[in-house]
Amino acid sequence: MCPSSRPAQRLWSSGGTECLLIERDEAPRFEICVMRGEDVLRQDWLYAKASAEMLAETWQSTLTRQSNGPNPPEIRNPQSSIRNAEA
Repeated sequence: MCPSSRPAQRLWSSGGTECLLIERDEAPRFEICVMRGEDVLRQDWLYAKASAEMLAETWQSTLTRQSNGPNPPEIRNPQSSIRNAEA
């Protein structure tokens, strides 16, 4: 389980899911995890704080896309573009 006895910094939270950053004494110094309630969804250990913060942003955008569903592809009618160019 991610939360330890050390204080955790909440990097983001959304819909009951939160991302925590814990600084440790030993290397790798930064532990990052995404939790929903007591469940750890993702977890990693990194050497640089900036790397941990960037990974947290990536995880957040991934979870946001998954919860919103895939974006439908843009459908373009090539015939209408040709007609508009000829007019």
